[in-house]
Parts: sequence; C-alpha cells; structure tokens
Amino acid sequence: MPDHTHELADTTFAVIDCEATGLNLEQDRPVEAAVVLLHPDGSVEPTLETLIDPRIPIPATASAIHHLVDDDVYGAPSLADIQPELTATGDAFAAHNAPYDRTMLGLTHTANPWICTWRLAMHLWPQAPAHGNQVLRYWLHLDVPQAKGLPAHRAMADALVTAAVLRQGLLELHSREDAPESAEALAEWIARPAELQHVPFGKHRGRPWKDMDCGFLEWVLERDFSVDVRHTAALWLERQRIV
Repeated sequence: MPDHTHELADTTFAVIDCEATGLNLEQDRPVEAAVVLLHPDGSVEPTLETLIDPRIPIPATASAIHHLVDDDVYGAPSLADIQPELTATGDAFAAHNAPYDRTMLGLTHTANPWICTWRLAMHLWPQAPAHGNQVLRYWLHLDVPQAKGLPAHRAMADALVTAAVLRQGLLELHSREDAPESAEALAEWIARPAELQHVPFGKHRGRPWKDMDCGFLEWVLERDFSVDVRHTAALWLERQRIV
C-alpha cells in the first residue's frame, strides 16, 4: 500500500461537528465547533470545544436549533483563530454530512481524507428509518455515555454521536470481504451512489421504491435529482423490466 494512505486499522479519525448561523455555505458562518478523536482501539477522546464569533447576527431560526445567541458568541475566537486546532489532529477527518462541515469551517483544502458518516450509513444501513446521526444513535442502540446530559444540537454532543456511528460502521466493515482497507479507499467507497429504500420527495415520500411503477421511475430519470435518487430509480426500472 502506498505510503500516503492510512490503513483503517491504524487510522485516528478527527470527528468534527459545527453549528452555524444557517445552512447557506456562501452566506452563513460557524458559531461553534467540536472535535473528538476516534482512536484505532475504539476509544473516543474529546479534544476541542469552542464557540466561534461569526461576526454576523445569529438569526432566530438558527438559535431555535442550537440555542446560541449573539451574546453567547460575542468576543469568542474567530474561525481563523481555531482552524490550526481543527487541522492539527487525526490522520483523517469525519463528519455527518462532511461537505457541509468541511466547507463551513474552511477546511476544503485539507490533504487528509474526509469520511461522511451520513453516506457511510446510507451504504451500510439502507433500511434505517432515517440517516441523521441522532436517529442512528437510537436505531443502532449505540452507547454514547459522554453525550448523556449534553444539550441536543450542540457541536460536542453531535461530534460524540457521530464518532459512535463511525465506530459502529468501521466494526461492520471489518466483517465484509469487500471492505476498503484505507481511509482513502473508504472515502471513495462511500462516494459511490447508494440505493435508497424509500422515496424521499413528493406525493410518494416515504413509500418503498419497489412499489413505484415504470412511468414514475422514468420520470425521475428525466430530472435533476441527486445521484442516489437517480441510481435507485435506474436500478428499480431495470428490475421492473426484467420481471
């Protein structure tokens, strides 16, 4: 294996979560970040928890989720202040919806691989009722003792749950013959289109894809849906035609 890869068995993951003023990656700014290390032996080590001054007002709609307001973050470190701490730990990064956290925290140019636990869960547990990290926490019956008592939708609580999801995912991958052997290979593996179990939109939202007729599947393929939606529609269209 090339020297620049990180074998999964020896990889320490820096699991990152952030809270922000909103979801717009061009306009919104982070207000809190946390990092926990998931070590190769499965132990979890919180290493960073900090508020961030976004230098813009926090809208009420965002405060209603994480309960942080302007007075909480006024005078806190800037994003530039904490970025060295964000990038100084771990052999690879992980986050639930990694593209969001990576971009929001200004870490798009980091060289180490990024693992999106949302996509990992979509591949490993397609039958889950949803793939949010807190849903997976309870659906998988994960024990996250360090998160008990922490407020919901705060960076440290979510980072600890994401680390538990990643740990469970790595355990399940270990038993698969086709499992990726490096963090880099895992990042490529989870980037592949995932087959969805239920339609995520429109009047058929929540219904199994197997119940969709050819006309609906063809309609989906003619439109600009996500790669996972189009992949699933193509699979079921092929199966329907074979039958």
